Amino acid sequence: MRGGFVLVGLLLVSGCGSTNQMACEAYVQEVNGVYSDCGFSPPYDVETSCPASLNEGGDCTALYECLAEGYTCTDDGVLYDVEGCSCAG
Repeated sequence: MRGGFVLVGLLLVSGCGSTNQMACEAYVQEVNGVYSDCGFSPPYDVETSCPASLNEGGDCTALYECLAEGYTCTDDGVLYDVEGCSCAG
């Protein structure tokens, strides 16, 4: 599962614990990768999708992890199932 690996890698490199912005960036990279794998242009831009202001709220890293895991490339195109994803922060 690419999303979990990317997020864990980012968290380990940071040395500062998790942040919403880093989790968002991992989510965007994962979703863009799924779209690319399906032959579509990546829909999101990290800079505009994941501003530093995301770190001002509660911890929503689990939300971004859940969202990233919900996207898959199939013969029918990009499918997503993000039911149950929420931010507890």
